Amino acid sequence: MKKCICILLFFVMLGSLSFYILSRSDTVGTTTPSTLRTFINNQEITSYIKDGTTFVPCQALKDYGFTVETDRSAHKMILYPDAQKELSPGRVRDTSKNTFSIYESTWQVVINGEDAPSYQINHDVCIAVSALKPFGEVDFISAEQKVIFRFSTTFQDEPIKGDAHIDAETAKAWAESKGAAQLFIDAADLYWKYGKATGLRPEVLYAQAAKETAYGKYTGNVVPEQHNFAGIKTVTASGDTTYDHESFATAEDGVRAHFNHMAAYVGAKPVGEVHGRYHVVLSTAWAGSIRTVSELGGRWAPDKDYGNSIIHDYLYPMIQTKK
Repeated sequence: MKKCICILLFFVMLGSLSFYILSRSDTVGTTTPSTLRTFINNQEITSYIKDGTTFVPCQALKDYGFTVETDRSAHKMILYPDAQKELSPGRVRDTSKNTFSIYESTWQVVINGEDAPSYQINHDVCIAVSALKPFGEVDFISAEQKVIFRFSTTFQDEPIKGDAHIDAETAKAWAESKGAAQLFIDAADLYWKYGKATGLRPEVLYAQAAKETAYGKYTGNVVPEQHNFAGIKTVTASGDTTYDHESFATAEDGVRAHFNHMAAYVGAKPVGEVHGRYHVVLSTAWAGSIRTVSELGGRWAPDKDYGNSIIHDYLYPMIQTKK
């Protein structure tokens, strides 16, 4: 039994080492020994100093309220906060006495849709604490020699109204990379058409449609022939069957209905004739008051994390796609 455990541990360590060794490139310097301590959401984390800048290991952030998606074949990491994650920080390494070699990293680290410069330090792919600013606030308390990062209360929000941040071709490239159904890929042009007509961000609604339809594969109770891209129910719906969901004559009618339905949530003007469920939304206490995607949780769908999933699982990966 002990022999089996030792063999298993050996292969685990070998896999971990290969992960970091492959990310190693040219040496660019060494760290500066420092007694400065770094805290992420009130929990101390191992940190290194390079040219006066504080760096933390990307993989360690998984224990500090972040999700770290790793694509080993592409040497790419995507970081985003996860409010549902329980903090479980591990051992903090003492970096106040020793120096560590710093290497250029061959890994691409993406934060909030932007590339974050990274280095390999002591077998870790590391980023500057300042790279986390899109998600919160970074403070330096000189009297206590501390660097502190705290999540902002609005870090998960993405506005629903506004101009598109990407074009339809980028959205199509993303959909194709996900193995989307052709009907979903073709619908991108319609989303950008009605985005201009309503003033709603088309990529936000397209990301929502990807979640609702499984990229147009319709793996739930709604079927493709219904042209229902957003899981919109009928006025008389009493369950979650196929017949409890609206059916639209064409894909364009379905996309227009999606925008009209969202218009009732955010207070925008609908386009053309509206469907029955539109009036149901208008009767709610929060009709016209929704401003961000995360606020859709518990309203568009019962799941309070519904909006956050749209942002992190669909919208951000779409924005990060290169045509």
